[in-house]
This record gives sequence, C-alpha cells and structure tokens, in this order.
Amino acid sequence: NDAFKFHYANASINYSGSKNNLSLGINANRSFHSINTQLDYERQSLNLRLSHRFSQRIDIDFGSDFGKQKFTANASTYNDWSFGASLRWHLTKNADINFGLSHNHGSQTGAFQGAQSYNYNENTARLALMYLLGR
Repeated sequence: NDAFKFHYANASINYSGSKNNLSLGINANRSFHSINTQLDYERQSLNLRLSHRFSQRIDIDFGSDFGKQKFTANASTYNDWSFGASLRWHLTKNADINFGLSHNHGSQTGAFQGAQSYNYNENTARLALMYLLGR
C-alpha cells in the first residue's frame, strides 16, 4: 500500500460572448508517494481555447496546450505541447458532426531514457458523430 499526497492549483479566465468564447487556464500539481518515491512528480500546464459561432449550425474551435512535467527522484523532464482546430456542424438540436485536426509534440530527457533524449511529433485527425439524449 503506497499512500500519497497530491497538491494542485488551477486558475482560469473565461469570456463568453454571443458568437465568441475564450478560455485561458493555468494548472499545477505535485504528487508525493511514501514508498515509491520514484513516482513523485511536478507538472505545470497552460491551455488556451477560442471558439467562434459562424451561424446557428457551424462552430469553429481553436486550442493550444503546453505542459512540463518533472520526475523529482531521477531528474527527468517531459515537455509536451499541442495545437489544433475543429469544425462542428449542428445537424439537429440533438446531433452534431465534428471534424478536427491537431499537432502534438513531446520531448523527454533524463534517467528514463538514459543519457539520450526522446522526441515525438504526431498529427491527428478525427471525425465524430455526436448524439445527445434528452436535450
């Protein structure tokens, strides 16, 4: 049994208008384990979201995230960021089609990878049909 403590802080600023929405968030958290101290970490992240309603049926969303995580026992760090956009078409009051594109990047250095560093780049696309019950 590995009891742990978890500290976190979040702050966000949101603006909602008739056609535009803006959200900015800052997050920080820290985890301490009593036995498996190699799992102790700190993480900070920042995110930004902007959406615009073109018409009653079409919305577009833009978003970006940045995060930094540090494992305290072995001094390894992991940085990640992403940005993307999506288009939402409201078919009916209960059904939407959502199409999105995003780019993700991450890098890690430290003891998990030995003396080497690790990097990745990833592009994603998604197509989703959403149906809401009881709306």
